[in-house]
Amino acid sequence: MRGRLRHDRRALSAQGFEITSVLVSPPPLTSLPAVYLDETSSLWAVAYPLQPPVIHALSDVRACSSAEDLGEGDEGVPSGRPTLDAVLLHPRELSRRNAARRGLSLGIGVRVLLADGATGETAMSIPLCVSVVRRGSRAHRSLMSQADGLARALSPAPAAS
Repeated sequence: MRGRLRHDRRALSAQGFEITSVLVSPPPLTSLPAVYLDETSSLWAVAYPLQPPVIHALSDVRACSSAEDLGEGDEGVPSGRPTLDAVLLHPRELSRRNAARRGLSLGIGVRVLLADGATGETAMSIPLCVSVVRRGSRAHRSLMSQADGLARALSPAPAAS
């Protein structure tokens, strides 16, 4: 991870971003992003491996919440007992639906709604885990706690009245 942090620090400093806090530090050799915070400039950045980091302003965050993929809403899969055609045409969707039926979470992350000058608002998803985790397990609680912490760190401050 040190190599990745050093690489991200170099890439971000070239854009005027100073890492003051590491919000998410993913395990090595994964495709999960790292999330950094520059508290002095009120900026945050998302850095995927082998891609340049993307910097956002904290003031552009409209809403932020933790989310998990429960496999609901998979379209194209007939309900009930699947036929051979459905298995051959939609194996991933059927596998996801069966995992969700067994009480497994298929992914955990954070959804961020950003203000965008051109289109108004843009939705962004930051994955923290893309593997299957049993709901209610210690790993699930830990990942949801991490997602909640990231959502709190990026959430806009409530307006003073």
